[in-house]
Amino acid sequence: MAINQPIYDVNNFSFGPGVCYIGPSGTTPTNDMGGVRSGMELRVTRELLEVFQGSPRTRVRQWAVQETVEFTITGIEWNLIQLARIAGAGVTIGATNAGSTWSFGGDTNVLESALLFRHVMPVGHTIDVYIWRCQPSAEMRIPFGDEVHEFGASFRANTSTLDWGGTALPSVQQLVRIRRFV
Repeated sequence: MAINQPIYDVNNFSFGPGVCYIGPSGTTPTNDMGGVRSGMELRVTRELLEVFQGSPRTRVRQWAVQETVEFTITGIEWNLIQLARIAGAGVTIGATNAGSTWSFGGDTNVLESALLFRHVMPVGHTIDVYIWRCQPSAEMRIPFGDEVHEFGASFRANTSTLDWGGTALPSVQQLVRIRRFV
């Protein structure tokens, strides 16, 4: 018998990518971002203010003074409509990927989006990540090489007082929500 064996439920294990939907801020995203590489990442960061007392000084309390939620994804499809969302600016003309044009440059505004990431676990449960309002990072790279072209994207959450259905969000739930559906 193994020693140091933790108690666990294999139904809580999961692996693999998911589907990322993006759309206009304030609405439930329905536009699938298309083909992506696995390795998408949700990062939650809290900057802490720490208070120390005594000699030797020991920490007696800490508070969060900044919270950041960031979702990173790498697309592999030439979808110019989605490139505008990844860059956070630009003008897209044409309704289809094959006949569309994206033009960029000179706009000080950064497009705001809503993001929904959906992952189905091996047991069939669904994990949804809701980022109510977000804006892309300030950089987009498209390496033209021998491998499949990749479109790196990173989105940072903005505070939202409403969910996509218009329901008020409490002050402690305004950046991201993760739900597991059975």
